[in-house]
Amino acid sequence: MQDLIKQEQFELEVLTSKIAAFLQRKEIRDAYDLEFLVKKGVTANISPEIADQALTAIAALTRQDYNVKLCLLLEADQRPYYRQNNFSILKAYLEK
Repeated sequence: MQDLIKQEQFELEVLTSKIAAFLQRKEIRDAYDLEFLVKKGVTANISPEIADQALTAIAALTRQDYNVKLCLLLEADQRPYYRQNNFSILKAYLEK
């Protein structure tokens, strides 16, 4: 039981740190990592201001971010999902 609590606390800290990193760097890699964590079921109590900042940062990602930076991270068959859906799972989580 204690290991499960430690794991959940670790995941919460990772999510919180990754949000801070994304807001500071505004790198698409951080948005990708955040959506991965959200898909995995990791959640955190995010203030509405921070959520709005993250949504604004996602909206500011450029075509170059998607076509060059993100493509370096993903296999070819994964790329269309992000180009078409623009981190829709992450955005839905932030809009709660």
